[in-house]
Amino acid sequence: MKKLKKNPLHFVDKKEFIVTQEHDFSSRGGNSAQHTAMWIIGMYSLSRDAITSFIQAKKKIFLYWILLNKQPEPTLHWDAQHWPGQVGHMSRDNLVAFVCALKLFDLKKTLWLLLLRIALRGGFLWNYKRIGQTEGPHKIPDWCGPLIWFTALRFKWNPLNLIADLYLGIAIVIACLRSSNPKHMDQHLNLIVIGETCAKISHNIILDCVLAFYKESELPKIALTAYFEPEYAAPLDHIWIQVVERWPS
Repeated sequence: MKKLKKNPLHFVDKKEFIVTQEHDFSSRGGNSAQHTAMWIIGMYSLSRDAITSFIQAKKKIFLYWILLNKQPEPTLHWDAQHWPGQVGHMSRDNLVAFVCALKLFDLKKTLWLLLLRIALRGGFLWNYKRIGQTEGPHKIPDWCGPLIWFTALRFKWNPLNLIADLYLGIAIVIACLRSSNPKHMDQHLNLIVIGETCAKISHNIILDCVLAFYKESELPKIALTAYFEPEYAAPLDHIWIQVVERWPS
């Protein structure tokens, strides 16, 4: 494992959300929901004291979600003075990580209320504004695909897990085939977090094979490094590469 060159504390704001250190101060919380949830899940996965870590993580995720869910729609960050803290920006990438965290840390009521709101919107999310946009014409928001629902419905002895794992495997193969395009590299973050969440809840031989294939492809490591290597990005690659290295081989 390479030596950690960036101090993680430089990327934590006053309410303990993970933020970037971009020159544009107003955009620093643009992926805060995703990165904060990834940080909590990653640290829990690496913890040696699973029970204490679980309790602490559950409290933190619940409090984080309260801060993000104060407005009529969930937001990317708690600070409403800048666009990430305003309505119209909650994307699939950010929501996937939080759904995984709510599921993993057994916040059932919060998770199902969120999923009900998504269902009532026909599966469409809340990023109907473009990045940085506060006013003006809207765009078509992201649609909530099957992986989110499969993850939410994952239980220890649920037969649907096998179908979900096969679907995850297909999604990973497609992502691997598209990985040469830099625009698609960030899609691996969702697959990595979903894979780890599913393995923590309940794993089987199909999921083990899927994660082993993904790990051997080296694409999780490549994607994590490419995404979090810039100086302005939090060093979450340092955490998550260790998580991936623990997957089956």
